[in-house]
Amino acid sequence: MQTAIAERAEAEGQHGASLLESAAELRSKAMCLLRQAEEAGDLKTALVGVREASRTIELMAKLSGQLDDSVKLNIVMAPALIELQTIVLSALADHPAARMAVAAALGNLAAPSMPAMIEYRPQP
Repeated sequence: MQTAIAERAEAEGQHGASLLESAAELRSKAMCLLRQAEEAGDLKTALVGVREASRTIELMAKLSGQLDDSVKLNIVMAPALIELQTIVLSALADHPAARMAVAAALGNLAAPSMPAMIEYRPQP
């Protein structure tokens, strides 16, 4: 089983390397065509070459992991969620045991590296 996993990981690594190599070849080709267009004074084609060279550089950065354009959403710190927590905990003011249980459950939403969003302080 471990051998199959290792073989698959190696194959994926080789595939990733080949994608990166292909992107590098495209970039070289785009740069070569860009230089030819510039030398010929064909500014419109040169501009297209700049755009394509830029796109291949971006692709290479994504493939190599140097560029991450994925969307990351942290709902734990969303103002609407914080407001909801405040409303729920306020509604439980007359029920201290329930309030503590809810506060503890809501505190578990926060990532370990983040400070707890909810801090329960019993009313004196």
